[in-house]
Amino acid sequence: MLNRINRIVASFGVVLASILIFGFSAWSATVVSITPAVATPGQSMTVQIMGSGFTGVKAIDFGPDVTVKSFFVMGNNLIISSINIGNNAEIGPRIVKIITDDGAATKAKGIANLFSIVTGVAVNDLSAHSGRPGQTMTLAILGSAFTGTKSVSFGPGIKVLSFNVLNTRVIVSRIRISALADLGIRHVTVTAPIGTATGASMFMVSWQASIQPACNVSMTSSPESVEFQYFGQLRTVDVTVTNPGPSGALIVNMATPAGARFNVESILPSDLPLALPPRTQQTFRLGLRSNASGVATAPFVRLSFVCSNTSLGSEMNPVLPSMSRRDSDKLTLWTDSGQIYAKTQDESIQSLQVRVFDTNGQLLIDWIGESAGRHWALPALQSDGKQIARGVYLAVIIARDKAGNTQHSEVKKLLISTRHV
Repeated sequence: MLNRINRIVASFGVVLASILIFGFSAWSATVVSITPAVATPGQSMTVQIMGSGFTGVKAIDFGPDVTVKSFFVMGNNLIISSINIGNNAEIGPRIVKIITDDGAATKAKGIANLFSIVTGVAVNDLSAHSGRPGQTMTLAILGSAFTGTKSVSFGPGIKVLSFNVLNTRVIVSRIRISALADLGIRHVTVTAPIGTATGASMFMVSWQASIQPACNVSMTSSPESVEFQYFGQLRTVDVTVTNPGPSGALIVNMATPAGARFNVESILPSDLPLALPPRTQQTFRLGLRSNASGVATAPFVRLSFVCSNTSLGSEMNPVLPSMSRRDSDKLTLWTDSGQIYAKTQDESIQSLQVRVFDTNGQLLIDWIGESAGRHWALPALQSDGKQIARGVYLAVIIARDKAGNTQHSEVKKLLISTRHV
């Protein structure tokens, strides 16, 4: 009788071991990363899928309009696949599914966008739009499909000292403007594996550029410590980022701290980069997945940000910097908070007329105003009341004194840049 019980127990152990070895391996297929992580409609490419539990994979699914031509399981942790992106594939992130023996489908835990289909590389905005000759500065380039970027250019007279691709939407670059750099507008170009994009007329070398500000961003956590009792446990914490000012800040990335006993699995809100104006704060809820038991203490996230003297995220702050080399020029222009400001050094000037044209010569703004001082303000609006669009424009300033005499400025090139995040 005892021998029979021992045989039953032994048989049960073999079955249980089989379930643990074969059954759970099918259930535990997990994707960690996909390289490259972006593609464009109509593109054919080979991707590497990294993860675990890939033994016994039967199929891969990249979603609608993406054809998996072939795939090879190179081991438990690597799959190499050849895919075609349809010409009409929907733009946006994809959930990549690994189909195992039992039909279970899993995606990477804690990674929202493993693979995305984009319209192509795009340069949409900068955290700073101007710099002075001789200045060294750090700024963020905002756009899309930056993964694997090979080079960044700010045009002649500006040396790119370094750049770091934080994610598919943000590059942080450090540049040095030559002391002999010509004043004027520059194009910003990013070259990535899937193409090259240029942000036209996005940066300006000007003596009137503000000195890059410093920002004093701080971070607090609630609670300040959490205890993980077992591997894979999920805990949540709230992290509040505060910017007391005086300068704005742009939060460009949030990542797991080095050596942490957890991985940051989720961040809400997750729409980075995020502008943090002076004297504001933003609270993020983090999902932390443990990779070891024990107590973890703040900081729970590694924060990357750049300082900005611009109102990122606002469509009401176009920049119209003067191309003048000296603040003492007789007639100058600048903007702040959606207003165009004009200044003259001549105390006899009583009224001012500002005329802004597009490059085809079409008149967009024709404004006349009087002032008892030497400063004038006007809205950055076209004659039809619409906000003037981003681009390069030409402007002429006509000043009149009390006797009716007029002064005409030379034609000034103006960069108008509406910022988006």
